[in-house]
Amino acid sequence: MKTKNRCFKHSGFFIIFITFVRIAIRKLDTFNILILILFETKSLDTKKYISLSEKTNEIGKMLGGWNGQLTKQQAEKKN
Repeated sequence: MKTKNRCFKHSGFFIIFITFVRIAIRKLDTFNILILILFETKSLDTKKYISLSEKTNEIGKMLGGWNGQLTKQQAEKKN
């Protein structure tokens, strides 16, 4: 029994999951822009900006990895 793609047995679930990951990436990008604006207008101090940036960068790496893996799996399914 293959366990690699067991979570994506139903293609409908797969499409929904990849859509949610891409929406999360867009929302994170929007959040990053907003905290940058707050920082540049001096509404957010440097310590808080650095803290938020580090956390959002880590989340972005995770989302990017998931998106890459899901895109790769989607391409494999089409072939």
